[in-house]
Amino acid sequence: MKIKTKLLTFIGGSSILLLVTAFILLVIMTTEKIEKDLFKQLENEKINISKQLDDLITTSARSYLSAVGNESEHIVDTYYRLYQSNELSFEKAEELVLKSLTEYNFLESGFIFITNNDGIIISHPDAKKIGTISPMQAWIRRQKDDERNFKSYEESNRNKIVYRVYNKNFDINICVTVFTSDFISALDMGELNKTISNINIGDNGYPFLLNKYGVVQTERDSELINQNILGYLDADNNKIFERIITDKDGYFTYKWLEKDGNIKNKFASFLYEKNSGLIIVITGYRNEVFGTVESIKKFLIIFGSILIILLLVIIYFIATTITTPIVHFTNRLIDISHGDGDLTQRMTRESKDEIGIMVNNFNYFLDVLHDMVAEIKDSASKSYELKDKIVYRINETSASIKKIHSNIVSIKNQSKQLKDSDVETLSNYLINSMTQISKGSEKISNSMDSVTENTLLLEQNTDKLIRKVNRFKI
Repeated sequence: MKIKTKLLTFIGGSSILLLVTAFILLVIMTTEKIEKDLFKQLENEKINISKQLDDLITTSARSYLSAVGNESEHIVDTYYRLYQSNELSFEKAEELVLKSLTEYNFLESGFIFITNNDGIIISHPDAKKIGTISPMQAWIRRQKDDERNFKSYEESNRNKIVYRVYNKNFDINICVTVFTSDFISALDMGELNKTISNINIGDNGYPFLLNKYGVVQTERDSELINQNILGYLDADNNKIFERIITDKDGYFTYKWLEKDGNIKNKFASFLYEKNSGLIIVITGYRNEVFGTVESIKKFLIIFGSILIILLLVIIYFIATTITTPIVHFTNRLIDISHGDGDLTQRMTRESKDEIGIMVNNFNYFLDVLHDMVAEIKDSASKSYELKDKIVYRINETSASIKKIHSNIVSIKNQSKQLKDSDVETLSNYLINSMTQISKGSEKISNSMDSVTENTLLLEQNTDKLIRKVNRFKI
C-alpha cells in the first residue's frame, strides 16, 4: 500500500468517521433541543390557557361564594334575632342554624359545613364527617375573627374552593365550599372562545376545550361547539378524543383524513385543567410545528456532506504535498540503483522539514560515495597497470628458469658421458648438484605457473571491478 493511500485511508477515514460522528451527535442534540423548545412552547400555551381559565373561574367562584356567604350570615342573624326576642332558646337557635346551613345546597356540588375555632367539624351534610378534623384546620386556626378569606384545595383529583365566614354570636366558622368546575357554566364561553381561538400554533394549529364527556366547549369551527366528538376516528380508525379524555395529560401523533382525501400527520398535546374540569387540547399539523427540525436536519446533512468533501480535498492535497518529494526521492534512488549509476545526480531540497533533512543527508551520502568510487576506480586502474607489469616479469622469469633448466639437463647429460676416472668423482658431484638444481628449477617453474594462474585470476577480478566502477559517472 502506497504512503498516499495509507494517508488517505487512515487520516481521511479517521477524520471522516470523527466528523460524521460529530455531525450525528450535533443533529441529535440540535433536534432534541428544538423539539424540547417546541414541546415547552406547547406546555407554556397550555399553562397560559389554564391560567386564563383559572382566573375566570376563580373570579366567578369568589363572587358566587361571597354571595352564598352573605346569605348564610343572613340566615344566622335571623335565628339570632329570634333568640334575642326570646322566641327561641340559644340552643334551639344554634340547632336551627346548623341544620339550615348544612341543608343549603347550590350549583352541582356546593354545600356549607361548620367548624369550631379548633377546626373540628360540628355540622356537615355528611354526618360521618361530624367530629372529624377539617382538611383546612391549620388555615382556619390562623384566620382572625373579622377576616373573610378564600382557600383552594384538592379533593378527588379535582379543585375545590372554600369561603370562610366567622360568626361571633354563635362562635362558629361558616365554610362555603364547591368544586370550581361547577362554575364553568357561569363563564362567558363566547368571549373565552374568542380569546383561545386567537392563539396560533404553526399556520393552522390551535387550542380548544373539551369536557370530560367529550363535548367541545370552545372551537374555531363554531359548528363543533357543544358537539360530542368521542366517536371521531383518525385515518387508522382510532378514537383519538376518547384517548385524550382517558389519559387527560400527554402528547401523541396521529394520521388525519382531510376533506380532500389526503392523509396528513397531526399531533395532539393536552392537559387536564383541575379548576374547570376541562381538558385543554392543542392540535395542529406536525410538519408546520416541527418542520423547523426537519429543515435543520437537512441543512446539517447537506453542510456535513460539503464539509466531508472539502475535508477529503484538503487531506488529498496534504497527502500529495507529503508524498510528492518522497516519490521524487524514490525515483532518484531507482535511477541510481538500477540505471547508469550516475553519482553526479543530486536531490533538490525544496523544504526544511524532515523530508528536506533526509534529502540533504542523502546528497551528503552521494558525495561520500562519489569520492569512494573515484578512489576505487583510481586504485583499480593502478592495479590493472601493476598486473600487466607483474605478468610481464613473471613471463620473463618463467622463460629464464626454463632456459636454466634446459641447460642443466644438457650439462647433466654431458656429465654422464665423461669416462675419465679423475673426473668421475667431480662428475658425480656435479650430477648430484645439477639434479638438485633441476628439481629446484622444476619447483620454481611450478610455483611460477601457480603465480601465473593467480595473476590471471587477479586480472579477471580487476577487469570485473573496473567494468563495475566504470558504470558510475563521477
